[in-house]
Formats: sequence, C-alpha cells, structure tokens
Amino acid sequence: MKTDGRGRRVLGTFLALLVAAACPALAGDDYLEACNLIRRGDPKGLELMERVCSAEKFASNAFLDLSRGYLRISKDAAMAMDAALRGLESYNDTWEYRVPKQSLYTAFATAADQAKPEALAQHVPRLAKLAKRDGSLVEGYLAKYEQYLPGKVVGNLVAQAQAAEARGALGAALALLDKAAEAAKAGGVEADFVTALKHGRELGEAARAELAAALALVAAKNYDAGLAELEKLSRKYEGGEVGKGARARLDELAKSGEVQAARDAARDKEKAAKAEAALAAARELLAAKDYPRALGALREVAAMAGTPAAAAA
Repeated sequence: MKTDGRGRRVLGTFLALLVAAACPALAGDDYLEACNLIRRGDPKGLELMERVCSAEKFASNAFLDLSRGYLRISKDAAMAMDAALRGLESYNDTWEYRVPKQSLYTAFATAADQAKPEALAQHVPRLAKLAKRDGSLVEGYLAKYEQYLPGKVVGNLVAQAQAAEARGALGAALALLDKAAEAAKAGGVEADFVTALKHGRELGEAARAELAAALALVAAKNYDAGLAELEKLSRKYEGGEVGKGARARLDELAKSGEVQAARDAARDKEKAAKAEAALAAARELLAAKDYPRALGALREVAAMAGTPAAAAA
C-alpha cells in the first residue's frame, strides 16, 4: 500500500505512541532504549536504566522497571529490592511520569519473596524507615518481614551466641556476637543490646590475647609450647576468627623446616637430660652395691639410644 508524506508522518506518530504506551516516557531517549533492552532480556538494559536513575532522581517509573529487570534478567533479588527501595526513597509526588507507590512496594515484595535472609536483613530496615511517611502502605510488608528488622535480627543472633557459649562453642559464639555487633550498628539499635555487645567485645579481646600469647611463644622459638597452645586455641575457638587464625599459623609452621629442626633438637635435648638423670640414679645404686636394681637401671639408660648417657651405660 502506498502512503504519501502525510500518511507516513501519521504512521510514525502512531508507532511512537505504541512504544510510549508499552514503556512510559521519560525525558531523553535512554529510558526508551533501556526499556526495550530489558524487554528483550538484555543485561545492557539494566546498565542503561541505572544511568537513567542516576540522572533522574525522582524517576519512580525507571526504578520500577529496573527492579523488575534485575529480578527477571539477572535473578538478583537483592538488587531488585534495592531498586524498588531507591524509587520509594526518592519518590516525588510531582514527578510527571511517577508510578503509584504501591507498584514499587509490590515490586519490593516480589523480590523479597525470592531473597536470601542476609539480603532481607540488609533491606527491610530501609522499609521500616518508609513507614513514617507511607503508613498503612508499609504496615503489611513490615508485619510479613518483621523478623528481619534490626532489633529482631540482633536479638536472634545474641540468643544463638548465648546458646553456643553455653555448650562451649566459643568460636561460634564469637562469630555470632560479631555479626550481632555489625547488625546493631547498621540498624541503629546498639543501645538496646549494650550488655550483650560488651560481653562480645570482652570475649573477643580475651581470645585475641590468648592467641597473641601463643604467637609470642612461637616468636621466642619455644615451638613445642607455642604449637601446643595454638592447637588448643584452634579447637577452643573453632569457627571463629581466633580459631581460624590459630589453625592457619599451625598449618604454616608445620611446613617450616626450621621449626621442625628446632623441635627435634629440643626433643633430643630433653631425652639426653632424662638419660643423664637416669644414669646418675643408676650410679647411686651401684655405689650402694644394690647391683640387681643398678643393672635394671643401666639397661633402661642404655635403651635411650643416641644419648651420651646411653653410650656410657
């Protein structure tokens, strides 16, 4: 079918309106291009949409498309939640192309249903801050994800740490208390857990002091004592940073020829000293003319091969 110039202009306008209807318009061509790329499942669309969101801080429609894109294309629920929250945090009721807040909350919830617990613990506190502004829009979501609010997260970590400490798993207890301290600081609830967090710091300081003492023994070339302490600490604080540090140093020292040679020399010296003491005792028996016992003692000394006392016996 032939069309004149006017017909072509009308057709072009009609096609442009179709594109705009499928993907809400935003100032500039980047948004439309990003929408088309995301619709085709192209990850480049996510990169371009991020640039659009950076340029247009109130572009709630761009944040919504970005959130859906992260979930559909990269299967990244954490990034999808973040995008929806950014759209809500920067929401402007006067933005020409704004989408309903409910759409962004729905996008958040869709992503949250697929997110890992650590991602929820990171993003749900941001949702709680929005409740001051959006009230009833947020209440249902907060009730659903209440366990990921800072107070709940820290409380659960502290309870798990206390249980671990009670059964003697100090390494696990320390690791949990470290996480609790980080979560409390990030969530602004440190004041609610002063006693537990203080105990965690004290427990950690004591553990690190023990490790430092063991390492000092090694530095002083008292290898047998140092290695024994490191082995003990690796078990005592298994699962925690101190336990891991002790185990790593043990593994490192096990490969050291210098350490092995020093330990062998120390054992030889100890063996020689025991042999000398036993030889002295045998000589006392000989002096007392207790020959049967002296003979038995000398045989024991002779069995300590490789020592001067054994040769003398």
